[in-house]
Amino acid sequence: MKNNFRRDIPYALSFPELIELQQFGAIRDEIVNKVITGDKTPQQGLEEIRNEYKRLGGDKQDQLMQEWYDKNKAELAGVKQNLTRRLILQSTSL
Repeated sequence: MKNNFRRDIPYALSFPELIELQQFGAIRDEIVNKVITGDKTPQQGLEEIRNEYKRLGGDKQDQLMQEWYDKNKAELAGVKQNLTRRLILQSTSL
């Protein structure tokens, strides 16, 4: 993987400086529809999606998320460890 941040712990980070990236979902869906209808090949669609992601600041978001994760990963690991401990205790008390 290109980025090392954890994808199994749900969190929604918001970076105000990346407001344009909020448009990405609609643009991606439009491109996917063009692929489905045959207006674009899958390869063309994927390339266009990648270009739009970069144009809208996707690489910057990846960088910011990675920095956030590196800064907070010890705390996140502690949270996951505590949750695991609780689940084990709950399952043994049943």
